[in-house]
Amino acid sequence: MFNRYFGKFCVLAAVVWVAPVLMAAQTPNTASIRGKIVDANGAAIPDVQVTVANQQTGFKRDARTDENGSYAITGLPLTGGYKLSVTAPNFAAQEKSDLQLRANETATINVMLSPAIGTASVTIIGTAEGVRSDSSQLGLRLDARKIEETPVLGRKTTNLVLPNSAVRSARGTGDLFLNNFLFVINGSGRRQTNFVIDGSTGDDSWGRQTIFTNIPLSALQEFTVLTNSLSAEYGRSAGGAVNLVTKTGTNEFHGDFVGVWRPAGLQARPPGSTLNRRTPDQLAQVSGMMSGPIAKDRTHFLVAAEYNDQKRDSVITSALSPGVFRGVYHQELLMGRVDHRLNSHHTLTTRFNFDNFSDTNPQDAVGGNVLPSTARTFQRRAYALQLAETAVISPAIVNQARFIFEGGVPITQFDPVTASTQFVRPGLSTEGESRSTR
Repeated sequence: MFNRYFGKFCVLAAVVWVAPVLMAAQTPNTASIRGKIVDANGAAIPDVQVTVANQQTGFKRDARTDENGSYAITGLPLTGGYKLSVTAPNFAAQEKSDLQLRANETATINVMLSPAIGTASVTIIGTAEGVRSDSSQLGLRLDARKIEETPVLGRKTTNLVLPNSAVRSARGTGDLFLNNFLFVINGSGRRQTNFVIDGSTGDDSWGRQTIFTNIPLSALQEFTVLTNSLSAEYGRSAGGAVNLVTKTGTNEFHGDFVGVWRPAGLQARPPGSTLNRRTPDQLAQVSGMMSGPIAKDRTHFLVAAEYNDQKRDSVITSALSPGVFRGVYHQELLMGRVDHRLNSHHTLTTRFNFDNFSDTNPQDAVGGNVLPSTARTFQRRAYALQLAETAVISPAIVNQARFIFEGGVPITQFDPVTASTQFVRPGLSTEGESRSTR
């Protein structure tokens, strides 16, 4: 029954208390801004109005400086650029535009105001890239632009970990999950990496080695590989962590489309092959994304999808049965997200994603001296639904409640192409799939 259906139900309610000065606590899918407002003599200016507004979504948050001239604004979504505005009586208003924030980090922006009759300057200590002085976390971060510019083999999201020198491949060390790239971080086990998607778990809890439900590459806003000194929100793992944040819609419609086609006839004959024919490796990949407003400044949507289909021939060199075996790889990914702002203090988010995958020759297991009698078809259909509510209690106190449901039908299924002897232990296991030649 376990192999036919698997469901995971997890409810996570997290209260994030953020100190106005230390800014020690964050959430994995949002960012923060802090700073100090002073006059030309360096004296702190209390009770200054500080406004942060998203230039693409209309999202806006306000704060006022304390007696030390300090301010803090937390729980800021990543998609879109921000504008920081500072206004105070008898001082010239100041603005800083096009701030690009990063997940789980704090940008420190200090502002020096001059009298309204003169000019003023803005001193930036923390830039749009974010200055995280309160964390010792080590890792590699890719924003949406870098993700688009990075060549990713097969458009597999987990391949984005490879630019990090602390990561190495773990392929061939266990089960054949070809819809994900298997890896280890800092020499830890491949089952010790924790995946976080939009602040909720993305782990495959059956094997804890991959993302349970893959995300289309075009839907990623940020991808971070954390290799050391992880904070508490990435816990439950002795290894590293991978944090994924998905995009949100904006007040303008956006879309992209990518297609790749590799004809079968371009494949050369394998070296040393005695076959008088080529071994085709045909590939078709299509990816698309559309986002925009449902209600301007209030409700936004994003839909992304990917389709992959590959037909790859493997040469059988065994004298018992020489020839060619064709493996077929197929995957469909779909993600939809809606963000709705109830008011200036409450925001609702819904995300649904679907992953349908099958492969008749995982990791090219059939080929060479390995006969087609070993072939297995691996297939899985997985889906996830996340609901989240963000409540702004004060500029420096944010509460996030998240609900995540993940299911797989089946979670993992290997169907032998050739029937073989099986041993059934009722209620425990079924052994004896088609794993070796006969």
